[in-house]
Amino acid sequence: RSLSYICYETSLSGQASKYTNTIMIVPRAPLHVLSPLDLSVTQLSFVFTSLVVYWIFKRYEPSSPLSLSVLLLAVPGLYACLLISHQLGVVYSVFVSYAAHWCLLVLFTIAYRVSPFHPLASYPGPPPARISKFWLVWIVSQGKEYLYLHDMHRRYGDIVRIGPNELSIRHSHAVLPVLGAKGLNKGSFYTARQLLNGVNSLLSISDPVEHAVRRRPWNRAMNTVALKNYEAIVRSKVEELIRGLLRAQAEIIDISAWMSYFGYDFMGQMAFGTDFGMLKTGSDNQGVWRLMEKGTLAFSLMSHVPWSGKWIARLPLGSNPVGMLRQIAWDNVARRIQQGSPHRDLFHHLMDEDGMEPIKPSMPIVLSDGVLAIIAGSDTTSTALSHLYYFLLRHPPVHNRLRQEIDSIFPSGEDPLAFGKHADMPYLGACINETLRLLPPVLDGVPRSTPSDKAAIVGPFVIPPNTTVMVQTYSLHRDPRNFHPLPDTFWPDRWLVQDQYILPSGDSIKAEELILNREAYIPFSFGPANCVGKNLALMELRAVTCAFLHKFDMTVAKGFNFDTWEENILDYGVTTRGSLPVNLKTRY
Repeated sequence: RSLSYICYETSLSGQASKYTNTIMIVPRAPLHVLSPLDLSVTQLSFVFTSLVVYWIFKRYEPSSPLSLSVLLLAVPGLYACLLISHQLGVVYSVFVSYAAHWCLLVLFTIAYRVSPFHPLASYPGPPPARISKFWLVWIVSQGKEYLYLHDMHRRYGDIVRIGPNELSIRHSHAVLPVLGAKGLNKGSFYTARQLLNGVNSLLSISDPVEHAVRRRPWNRAMNTVALKNYEAIVRSKVEELIRGLLRAQAEIIDISAWMSYFGYDFMGQMAFGTDFGMLKTGSDNQGVWRLMEKGTLAFSLMSHVPWSGKWIARLPLGSNPVGMLRQIAWDNVARRIQQGSPHRDLFHHLMDEDGMEPIKPSMPIVLSDGVLAIIAGSDTTSTALSHLYYFLLRHPPVHNRLRQEIDSIFPSGEDPLAFGKHADMPYLGACINETLRLLPPVLDGVPRSTPSDKAAIVGPFVIPPNTTVMVQTYSLHRDPRNFHPLPDTFWPDRWLVQDQYILPSGDSIKAEELILNREAYIPFSFGPANCVGKNLALMELRAVTCAFLHKFDMTVAKGFNFDTWEENILDYGVTTRGSLPVNLKTRY
């Protein structure tokens, strides 16, 4: 309790003195140092807790800020407090707890996904894709997902594991069970494709009953009577396109860009009664086209990581392409409501201005569907037209033959926009079909999900529950079992009914040697969720091509390398393209 000791002190004069000093000893609280047994118990409980957190993520896939904060921050924080109470240091305790917790979650995830116990363990595929979806996200960000998956099918076969819980299929017998009326429903891939939080566009609705209800206005907007009414808008915009090309023909023209100007101007007029003015100025004067491309890239990435959509939506408007798209949509809707429209446009049907529905749709629903129409309608049509003209330029005999058919139906002085004649032009239809076969505007396909409680029979395959399945359109269209001969070659003759076919090489084959599997031809998807605007798109493709080739001779610009066209194709849900420089010369 105390300690006494003798001290000797010497003064400056050299005289020594002696005194006794006493120190009181106060006992200190004992250190709570973890014994080896306590340390083992703590470590085991920590691992078990992380395992429980992993199971929660796997089972429920939480994505709300509160749940993520609890599971990723609060849980390791509790263990950090436990370690701090045992005098292990604040910085050390916090670092070890959080690093160990997160590393264990990653370790558990990887171990399960590569283990033989995973439901997709028996399906072949690239090893990185088994571990994380971020591998495919990186591929998507490069814009080459369709080529990557095509290569994977060549390497691994008809069914490939392209994600931890995702399969890509290249088989015509998979089309009906995946996309048909009794096929699979849409899954989490579409939940991130919301222009407004909590509001689904027609594209992102997973419930087939709700989808059927929401599609009714679209069906009315795309029926035969409605399409007849749209002919005036198509004519107006095609004539405006021809006038714009006449003004610009003295210079080299990027025909791909002009097809986008047409696509956006037409869909703006047809959907909202809005003129974006691209054909008048020969440019993307309002930045709508480029903004749409940024938005589709964001949607494409978010679709593969659905929980990211909630966080991207919180970004400031100026740095958030989805938010900027939303603002453009609101502006156009407000203008349409204020000014009205002289014709029955798409907005007329989406707003149910005829009173056909028992409950009128809300404004957010109309907003989401209106933007969907502009993106899906303008980008896909302009892409198909650009691809068609690329193939015509690269294959002059096809170009000349198509022009001869157009001239035979519409001699000099006749109106090439006589819509009733377009559907009866077999070679024009063959060229369009072949373009959509080789380079469909949606290159990859549309994913679906198997039920959570049972497996699904998809063609010759048994797909486990809770699995995302995609029929890969690009590979399906180039499979020699579906299209033979020359599955990778632009050869429109395959779509014509003939007794004998002349190949580009000059050789001939009999009709029975030709393979043309129309069940495997799905450029507009298939089933009840197929492209509702298919007939409108075909109307545009035929009208623009007839009027364009009737008016102009088109040749490729000097120095252009044809190979760069397909190299510059980027797949972000819809296709983005490079330039296609041409020289135009007026024919009549």
